[in-house]
Amino acid sequence: MDRWHGLGRCLKAHTLRWPLAGRSEFERIYTNTSANNRHLMRVNEQIGFAVTRALVAVNRDVDGLTSTLTT
Repeated sequence: MDRWHGLGRCLKAHTLRWPLAGRSEFERIYTNTSANNRHLMRVNEQIGFAVTRALVAVNRDVDGLTSTLTT
């Protein structure tokens, strides 16, 4: 059994029920998680979701940002 005994899958299923509840305007559902969250990645795969793209997040401290921007 999974470390939380299926809690992640239960929460994911609960979250997905709202768009499925009689809302025919939805043709596709997108979801995301951190690539490091292997447990939720497995839940998504078990439900039938497939990885379609990778997101790269970047960040920077605000101090000094203005001086590095060029117009």
